[in-house]
Amino acid sequence: AGGLYAVTLDPRSLEVTGAPVEVARNVFSSSLGSAAMDVSRTGLLVTAPVDSVAGASILSWVDREGRGETLKLPPANYIRIALSPGGDRAALNIANTVSVLDLTRLSTTRMTVAGRAWSPTWAPDGRRLYFAYEQDTGAPVYSKAADDTGEAKRLFPNDPGDEPVAASQDGSRLLTLEARANGLRALVVHDLRSPAGEPRVLLQSANMAGLLADFSPDGRFVVYQTEESGRPEIYIRPANGDDRKWQVSIDGGTDPVWSDRGDEIVFLSGPKLLAAPIRFKGDEPVIEKPRVLFENRRVLAFDATRDGKRFLIAEDPNPGAQPKLDVVLHWFDEVKRRVAAARTP
Repeated sequence: AGGLYAVTLDPRSLEVTGAPVEVARNVFSSSLGSAAMDVSRTGLLVTAPVDSVAGASILSWVDREGRGETLKLPPANYIRIALSPGGDRAALNIANTVSVLDLTRLSTTRMTVAGRAWSPTWAPDGRRLYFAYEQDTGAPVYSKAADDTGEAKRLFPNDPGDEPVAASQDGSRLLTLEARANGLRALVVHDLRSPAGEPRVLLQSANMAGLLADFSPDGRFVVYQTEESGRPEIYIRPANGDDRKWQVSIDGGTDPVWSDRGDEIVFLSGPKLLAAPIRFKGDEPVIEKPRVLFENRRVLAFDATRDGKRFLIAEDPNPGAQPKLDVVLHWFDEVKRRVAAARTP
């Protein structure tokens, strides 16, 4: 399991010859097919072993001190959690599917779409979900009734491929992360009242990261994650397109969620869940130093209840396990040797 394979490629004709040959083993691979590996030009291979990366996670309700209980559900590859506006359901990105969990009955309904789907986001009325839905030419935004009735409908006719991340509370705008043909990612605001209109690009960068961003409750600002400083950090900027920004995190941060009360931004930093109090003086945000809520769990994804008192989290069932990396020197020589050996009759 978890093998890396090599195949001979003719650089002129771009044709492959021969059968794939296994050149590394025990490499973790995500549900979307990406391997946890990298290789330098000098042939140094670094991989994350299958047993050192959290794969299946469990869902738990926890309070602001990290106390709580695990839901009686089987472990799964929970990538994203989005609580419904009413708080009675959760949209789950499980591997490459979208499902809705009834939090009272603990029953799950999977969205019946033909291809891979991810990044579920609730409409403010709780009746529909927006999600990225893989097609032949990309993964544009679709919407479908949250109870899985009716057909999935494409939202924006000119959408090349977006991941919906948040809807404004008045239901007029959708915030998405767009992968562009030039290799950059863009933070984009779509007008849901005019789906065919040109979206507003708030930021375009090679350093956009993460699957989460969020509107402030009043819709005036967005919070997002970027690596422009060399590591993941959390920033906010105006939703009207003004080129201004304010840093929220201090020592790294990922997966920001703006509280429904509007007075704090919650985010992850390694094993810590932090909250940064925020208030406004006119149009100027005043952001206080983030404080640690808890760090006794390895949180992989989360969302907050409307009152901010509880969090639904996907967590590693074995948080004490020590992560590790495997390093192979002169790996190119090993690849050449294995491929040559496979050719020998």
